[in-house]
Amino acid sequence: MRVTSNSFPDNLVGHLQRLTGRMNTLQEQTATGQRINDPSDDPSAAVRVINYKGERSSIAQYYRNAQRADDIITASTAEVRNIFSVSSRANEIVSLTSDILGPDAMDAYAIEIDALLEQALVNANSNFNGEPLFGGTGAAQRPYEAVRDADGRITGINFIGSTTTARFQVAEGNVVSPYATPQTSQNIRDFLQNLVSFRDALASGVDANVKAQAPALQNSEDALIGAISGLGALQARIEVDMAQNSTRFSELAEQISREADVDLAQAVVKLSQNQTAYQAALMSAGKVLDKSLLDYL
Repeated sequence: MRVTSNSFPDNLVGHLQRLTGRMNTLQEQTATGQRINDPSDDPSAAVRVINYKGERSSIAQYYRNAQRADDIITASTAEVRNIFSVSSRANEIVSLTSDILGPDAMDAYAIEIDALLEQALVNANSNFNGEPLFGGTGAAQRPYEAVRDADGRITGINFIGSTTTARFQVAEGNVVSPYATPQTSQNIRDFLQNLVSFRDALASGVDANVKAQAPALQNSEDALIGAISGLGALQARIEVDMAQNSTRFSELAEQISREADVDLAQAVVKLSQNQTAYQAALMSAGKVLDKSLLDYL
């Protein structure tokens, strides 16, 4: 086979270009710590990294949603507990009616219940980040509207909120509403109305009227206990999802690192080997190309 005079320089140039390309790649990897700086470096691994990062981004959003939901439940539980405290005091007063000696004492309790009613109304209309806790997705900032007489006393309670609530995706396939259920919102309205009736019964000064309010007040208290229990169970469920999301987020970070990060020790060794090969190629080429036809005449 006939070898042309320029075949050696051409092969040499090609070899040096390949070595230069490898050194450039290894230098970039050691500088950035990344094995994949371009999808062409490892197409299949690049696709996996993109998928892992997409899942990681979704999990991060789920975690933020879960944190917000957890905050809403914490705020809702606190307000329901405040309302429950009013309920407990009202039921305590019912049990004390047998010891009440006259209408003056009943009037004093009626004044106390009227103050507790106003307090419970404030709790029921509580907001979290500008949104009512017990008003559903309705636009009303005060879902419980008080009807008052000429003296400013509450005579009735209307619920003007919505029966639907906002929902959050807190994990893959898990969408929850951290707000109080429509039934809880209605139960709160019923309790406030029961307080109105209880106050009026006390103001009447008739012991039988007061005792007649006991069943409704007890039912309201049971409903409030159920609401607190339901919110607690939902919060526990969300906290489990948050823990699982956190674990998966860390696992994905490790998988991305395994796929994309370079083994620095190995990359440095390869870079040194390529640099040595490059220098050897240059030295060899220098010795060969230094000869001419005249040297053999």
